[in-house]
Amino acid sequence: MPLLGFPASATVSDQPTFCTVTVHLSTGASQSYQPDPAFGNPGDTWDFVATLGSYRVNVHVLVVSGANGNECQATTSHLTRTAG
Repeated sequence: MPLLGFPASATVSDQPTFCTVTVHLSTGASQSYQPDPAFGNPGDTWDFVATLGSYRVNVHVLVVSGANGNECQATTSHLTRTAG
């Protein structure tokens, strides 16, 4: 079931590797994910489902050309909680 008003967000860092995505829930839970080493050219996309306990959220990552080289942008959608 979708959860309205229960936000999830994603931040991107280049530590420990390029485009490490950390998904954060408003519960305080967070989990980091790292892309395949071949990922990183402008236009590359990476879509995955992050699972944090009983919560699941879709994550979309896009590589863009930035002022200081390639960088990643991440967005989240469709946060759900599994029954149980």
